[in-house]
Amino acid sequence: MKLSKRDCKNLIDALFEYDEQCCPKELKDDEVGLNAERFDDMIKRLINYAYPVGCFLGDENGTK
Repeated sequence: MKLSKRDCKNLIDALFEYDEQCCPKELKDDEVGLNAERFDDMIKRLINYAYPVGCFLGDENGTK
């Protein structure tokens, strides 16, 4: 699956809403689900893709 930068921004917004409403689960390494460590890792990767270094938030092209 490929995600556009807009898809990533929408996921970031939705995941932050999730994090505010629900506490991530406590999981073992072999269990499926979203715990705090996996949440943080996923958010960091989404942010790094959606907002490249040198690109200000809200500036899709990094020109401002």
